[in-house]
Amino acid sequence: MAYFINYIQNYSKASNKGRELQQYVRKFNQMLVKDDLSMDALKSEIEQEIDRLNKAYPRSKKLFLSTYKSVDGGWLTACVENNSEKIVCVLSWKDVLGTYCFSEKIMEEIEQ
Repeated sequence: MAYFINYIQNYSKASNKGRELQQYVRKFNQMLVKDDLSMDALKSEIEQEIDRLNKAYPRSKKLFLSTYKSVDGGWLTACVENNSEKIVCVLSWKDVLGTYCFSEKIMEEIEQ
């Protein structure tokens, strides 16, 4: 299954650490993720960035990433540890159901 990153929401009351994470996640906006393995790699990459930021800012509250899946997609939410109400950013995706590709051969068959 392929996925399309269709929505990234950043929350304005983020700390410096949160803003760095928001900037990092923003680069994935409107990207096509080729398959399940690539989606797992993307999640892992964001988790590694969160780990790096948690180490870089040891005096601030830790961030964590949670994953939610729905019938036609899902989302990743970065929150402050022990307070899921303090959201830093949300990355949402939709399942790609198919692709469209123009083909002159198909067009010739339709015209006949």
